[in-house]
Amino acid sequence: MASNVLSPESAGDELINVESPIPVAEMSSKNNHNLTQKQSTTVDSIRKQSGVIPFYAVPKQRQHWDVPYLLPHVNWGDLFFDLFFVAACYRLGNLLKADCVTGAGFRGIAYYVGLFGQIISVWKAKLMYDCRFELVDHAHRVYEMIRLFFLAFAILHIESIAKLSDESSPVSLCFSIGIFGESCMVMLKYVEVYFKGKGSKGKESDAIKPTAVFIVIYSEGVRFISSLTAVIVSAVFYVKENSEGHKKDQDHYRVLASSAVDPSVWVRGDFPIMILLVGFIVSLTIIQIKIYCAPPFEIAKKTSIPMNLDFVIHRHGEWILLMLGESILSLIIVEVKESTQYYVVFFFGVATVILIQHLHFQSQPSHAADHAMRRSRASGIAYSVAFDVYSMALVALGASFKIMLYNSGGTDENDAGISSSDSHRYLASSSGTESKTETAHLFCRSLFIVLVCFDFISLMHKGINRNVSRCKSGKCRMSKRRHNAAIIMVLCKVALYIFTVTLSLWTEEPGTLAIASSIIALSMIIMSDWGFSIFAVASVGDSSDV
Repeated sequence: MASNVLSPESAGDELINVESPIPVAEMSSKNNHNLTQKQSTTVDSIRKQSGVIPFYAVPKQRQHWDVPYLLPHVNWGDLFFDLFFVAACYRLGNLLKADCVTGAGFRGIAYYVGLFGQIISVWKAKLMYDCRFELVDHAHRVYEMIRLFFLAFAILHIESIAKLSDESSPVSLCFSIGIFGESCMVMLKYVEVYFKGKGSKGKESDAIKPTAVFIVIYSEGVRFISSLTAVIVSAVFYVKENSEGHKKDQDHYRVLASSAVDPSVWVRGDFPIMILLVGFIVSLTIIQIKIYCAPPFEIAKKTSIPMNLDFVIHRHGEWILLMLGESILSLIIVEVKESTQYYVVFFFGVATVILIQHLHFQSQPSHAADHAMRRSRASGIAYSVAFDVYSMALVALGASFKIMLYNSGGTDENDAGISSSDSHRYLASSSGTESKTETAHLFCRSLFIVLVCFDFISLMHKGINRNVSRCKSGKCRMSKRRHNAAIIMVLCKVALYIFTVTLSLWTEEPGTLAIASSIIALSMIIMSDWGFSIFAVASVGDSSDV
């Protein structure tokens, strides 16, 4: 088990930043209730002070040490920024749809994780900046507009695996350029922080440069290098394949490839996206290692900028809503087919998404004191990794709902990222039965991962040792009968996990799977409420265990 960052006598007074080994703003429970903080800089406050928004303003530290969190007002720019990720999730869902039909196997999973990893890295990069610094000026609005162009360009080129791996197609190159351009914009922002950033006190301003250097080297630096490498590799492939010597046989090559290539077989054209996948994994690994090896709190406090954890929790909730939105979008945009099975999948699919949403938000803490990132380094690391996997599984679940509607008679001939020629090729390479089987496997496995990640994240918020010690010390309000009930509940959850992951072995019918998913989600809610009635709730801010 990992020890807390603080010494035992001060345990519970530190928060951990899950994106970098930089502690979050501190405050004791007493200070949290008694101290007040002026509202952070907003457009309205700027106008009241000067009457006009400046053309350029230097980045200012948002959160300070020993000051309570203040959740900023709703930022319409953040909400607009999130709209691009709705489109990204939709196109990633279409990639999974093609993967189910073709049976791309592990290759398809690698593509999905590689693309999704880059997309969520873009979102997290903005979050990690906004929770530390604030900007209100016209120059940075222009900067954000350019950054959004790069993001939109990358999302536009999330297409089928066949196109992404085609060396003669510019799709992989364009996606890599979009990610590389966005990474450059983030790097420039932290260069600006290094030279221009300001804090409110002398000691805090001294921490701005080390914070900027750390993020540039360990977080954004890996993404910058991997995306640049992907651009170079894909550009070399594209130029070589479209040179004069290759153009003569290009049409003949495409015909042979479309009819003979097994979609699960790796090809040379996979290199650019696999480079991005490795970059995402390496970046995530380095950050978690740096968190675990972070210096003691008093040292980190002098060399790092805290993040507003309440703001991070709020944004994480909005991100999960985006992931759930993919399921709603997938269930609604498919053309209606007047068949019983279609409506069964639709109604029970919507019910499942609603129940998952309720299950998620009723179990997540709304304040920093109860969050996994507040408790310890180990819980913060585990939460960060599980959050990424959880997000990927939610999008995959939504895509599987769409395929189930498609298999139930619904059609959507305008799927983004899959051309009509690709669709015909996919359908020709796989029978309907194989497509149904792959869809059932995708649905059950993604639902299983969602449930496991949900319980794991909830456990990281509460803590393993804390629950065990409460039961042993008598803090848990349980008689012997309730203790037995708790054991039964755990066994029921394990049985539910097994049932979920093996459901596709018993049935492949979309209607039956949709009904089962809603029953599973409802069962999780019942067991969650049952657990709350059995175990006492630990005191707020307790962070004495992993």
